[in-house]
Amino acid sequence: EGRIGASLACLLASRYVCVVLRLLVDANGVFCFSLLLVPSAVSFSRPPHDRTLVPRPFPAKRRRPVRTPQETPDLRTKGRKRPERPTRRERERERERERERER
Repeated sequence: EGRIGASLACLLASRYVCVVLRLLVDANGVFCFSLLLVPSAVSFSRPPHDRTLVPRPFPAKRRRPVRTPQETPDLRTKGRKRPERPTRRERERERERERERER
């Protein structure tokens, strides 16, 4: 078997497992893939206490300070840049009142 082993070490986004993807070409030109799951302790040559090489799965979340109910803004005005417009229900009530006045 004259195999050209083009082995690509794919470090997938995992902290504990290193995936080695090997692309092999047989003598008769047949492609075959082999996936190897290697524990990442093997793939990293540094001692385990040295955390510099261990990829973090995701960045640490920034904690927001917890708001007390007094400082919580009114949720209806939250994202609005333009001045407050009456909601549909409020406009309908206004129309009802005007009709009542006309009667």
